[in-house]
Amino acid sequence: MQGHTFQANLRVLELGGCDIVLGVDWMKTVSPLTFNFNKLEVTVEKGNSKLILKGNMEQGECKWIEGEKL
Repeated sequence: MQGHTFQANLRVLELGGCDIVLGVDWMKTVSPLTFNFNKLEVTVEKGNSKLILKGNMEQGECKWIEGEKL
């Protein structure tokens, strides 16, 4: 991820607009972490280093799904 290697079990969902969505299960593995929601950045500690991972600033596409289709 952004030049850094992480090992995690992931769930595959076809969301579109992004490569990966970081969930709470992953966040627990790199905790403690810090969010900067204005810059869409998350800072995590890996070993003795602090890494800043940057979110996608592009607008995604949302599609309406009826409850019966889920």
